[in-house]
Amino acid sequence: MSVGHKIRAIRDLRGMTQKELGIKAGFSAATADVRIRQYESHKMIPKEDKLKEIAAALDVDVSALKDHDIYSDLDLMQILFELEENHGLVIEKESDRYVLSFDESHPLFRYTNYKLDSWYRAKSQLLSHSEDSGYDDKEYLLWKYRFPLDTMEIEKMNAAKVQEKYKPFVNSSFSIKKVNEFILMFEKLIRNGFDIQIASAPERSGIGTFVCCAIFKHSELLEATGESANAYTEYLSMVSYLEKSGIEIERETNSFDGETLLGIYFYNSVLSTALNHTVREIIAAYKAGTLDDKILQMQYKDSLQTFNVPIEK
Repeated sequence: MSVGHKIRAIRDLRGMTQKELGIKAGFSAATADVRIRQYESHKMIPKEDKLKEIAAALDVDVSALKDHDIYSDLDLMQILFELEENHGLVIEKESDRYVLSFDESHPLFRYTNYKLDSWYRAKSQLLSHSEDSGYDDKEYLLWKYRFPLDTMEIEKMNAAKVQEKYKPFVNSSFSIKKVNEFILMFEKLIRNGFDIQIASAPERSGIGTFVCCAIFKHSELLEATGESANAYTEYLSMVSYLEKSGIEIERETNSFDGETLLGIYFYNSVLSTALNHTVREIIAAYKAGTLDDKILQMQYKDSLQTFNVPIEK
């Protein structure tokens, strides 16, 4: 669908006239309807900055208005080839049908999976009460045109709730000197019941830098009390100290399975290596109920000794 067709389709869904849209997008009352009519009839194509203003006026993400050039089956095939090349798309045959999926080992799989989960959940929820489960449902169409804005609003709200709960108690005088102290911090969090995910991020790694991310579920953080809440506050104090010490830290939020996931990337090869190996092993052992086994404890002590080195930028 062309840019003009998309503008008209969303404008109709919103119940707006061309003049109303044009004025809201920044045109004068005298030219508003003319300019929108020119876009919708393909006589003019809006420049990027104007396209963003039209998207804001329609309350959708600007990506929903862009032309992705799929006009034939051959165009579709080229898109699929590109997805295979750059996003790990996999084609398989099951019985008499073809199944498309994404390779879990691909660097972008985690993000693709998050987006597919949001799509599946929205479609299931918005069309579940519809007598006609086709694609003409207004709420579902608007969700797709707005994507990822609705998801981002929920993520922002949940992240703010977590920050509101913990930020006042972050200890500005906290310090950490060695990598094994970093590992012990995660052991404390794990023993307090946090279901932490560790994700390596090769797509963010640069020359000489391996990057890993520690991910928490917002619901667990909001429900935490007592020692568990204290452990997470101490973790945030550690992150704050590392950041002030010159370690590059990046925060991100994502959504999966109804949860807002709060992640922190540590742009430090040694810290990320500790996360990717030792902390992953602690998580696996805790889930298996073997964290306190004698043999595993001996191996763990060896790892702590190996990482008994200063944290460097």
